[in-house]
Amino acid sequence: MRSYQIKLTLILTYFFIIHTLSSPSSIPSHLTNNNSENLILNCKIHTLNRCNRYCQVCESENLNITNSQTKLIEVTGFSVRNVAFHNNVIRLSINNQLCRFIPADADKFFPHLETLRIWSSGLKRLEQNDIKNFNELRELILPLNEIETLDSNLFEFNLKITKIDLSRNKLKNVGLALFAPVMKKLNHVNFNHNECIDDNLRGNIEIFSEKVRKFCPPTIEMLQNDVVFLVDQNEKLKLIIEAKNALIKENCDFSKFTEIENNNFENSEREGNKFEQHVFRDQE
Repeated sequence: MRSYQIKLTLILTYFFIIHTLSSPSSIPSHLTNNNSENLILNCKIHTLNRCNRYCQVCESENLNITNSQTKLIEVTGFSVRNVAFHNNVIRLSINNQLCRFIPADADKFFPHLETLRIWSSGLKRLEQNDIKNFNELRELILPLNEIETLDSNLFEFNLKITKIDLSRNKLKNVGLALFAPVMKKLNHVNFNHNECIDDNLRGNIEIFSEKVRKFCPPTIEMLQNDVVFLVDQNEKLKLIIEAKNALIKENCDFSKFTEIENNNFENSEREGNKFEQHVFRDQE
């Protein structure tokens, strides 16, 4: 019975991917709830001398974030409390504290943030909404945390990213197009000591990206979002091949779908019906 349910889920996922390829749709918004917590962030301030203007570092103190709905409402620790000092902060550093989730609205207090550093603080999730409004973000330094997945759309709005360090996390699955928006800017990627990969960028980002795809394939659920995010037909074809491989791992016969690999989707719905009949015939 369990095998029957797994295969039914895979069939429905296949139909979703084919439907999405033929008629573009938007990614569903995340559901929200009212169980939010307000956060007052206390900063220990350092000033960097390398800038033409004052550049400040906010080093958080006594942070404790365990609620995914935490919202930043105030920042303390500045010698002069006005928005100009917030604007001068280019680095937010959270070290050896408890930060399971990046608080909402942090970008409103640090609009010119260039470096986000969360070190050994139990960070469990990194999603597009966590960083999309940090338009000046260049370095994402998040080693020694608990991140397991990275979606393809993560850096869609962070086009200035040059350095990514997710070493010593728990990466298992990575979206097919994770590096696509920042491919030309990236010069440092560290994925050492993760569950699916133990490597870092050395030279060609495209070669490294292929290695990540190979060892950290997206889940079926991630593939559904990938097919919406990817605009290049060749990339979508690669996605279909990934979906096929996932089905094969569940012992589903995908051999009749060679036309998909030839990039011909006109008869995919009819072939999908054949696939459904084939799978359920195997169950009899």
